[in-house]
Amino acid sequence: MSRTRSVALAALTLLVLSAGCAGLFGGESEQARQLQQASLDAMGSVDIYEFEMTMTASAEEQSVEVEATGVANRSAPRSTLTVTVDTPRGDQRVTAYLVGGTAYAEAGGRWQTREVDLAEQRDRLQQMEEILNASTVTFEGNSTLDGEPVSTLRLEVPQDRLDELSVLSQGGGVGVADFDFTEFTYTLQVSRDDHLPRQVEIDATAQAGGRSIDLTGTVRYSEFGRPQNITLPGDAPA
Repeated sequence: MSRTRSVALAALTLLVLSAGCAGLFGGESEQARQLQQASLDAMGSVDIYEFEMTMTASAEEQSVEVEATGVANRSAPRSTLTVTVDTPRGDQRVTAYLVGGTAYAEAGGRWQTREVDLAEQRDRLQQMEEILNASTVTFEGNSTLDGEPVSTLRLEVPQDRLDELSVLSQGGGVGVADFDFTEFTYTLQVSRDDHLPRQVEIDATAQAGGRSIDLTGTVRYSEFGRPQNITLPGDAPA
């Protein structure tokens, strides 16, 4: 796989990892609406949590895998995210921190910083809240996940939110190519006890440069409310 194609696929996965949506409420049944609202209420009360993600972008027998782990303290606000991109040229690893109004990123021992507007920032759970709120929701049934009873919701992301994701990739924002999302589905599993999300499966299709790119991924949430000590490494710039 060429370096340009590898970076393009990686950029698409990172776009989905970092992009949030906002929109209108939707639903297919009373049960789906009740679960949707219960989950939104539960997520709105969370302060600290952990998450891990795995995603794969594939096109024409070529693929890039991305793994990410993170911790967020929404009230501090502090968060950390470590992303590893597996390409034919080897793994690329980036660790990012948000401390107050400053974002830090380290890759290969080199640091970058920038000031951010906290009012425009969305942590992973806030993004999930907004996607859930924007989507048409269908109740898929009850099951168990790692032995825990869960309810499964299928989220159909509306076209205007797909267009919103596509706009984020235009004008060189991703740095490689423009992506046009044509499909985007989330399968959300929430605890039947506290209604907090436990797992999200993502299935998306995008068009870029005349090629179709398939994106699949899983996000898992855990350790809600457990105290976390998010601190910058000693070699981070002051």
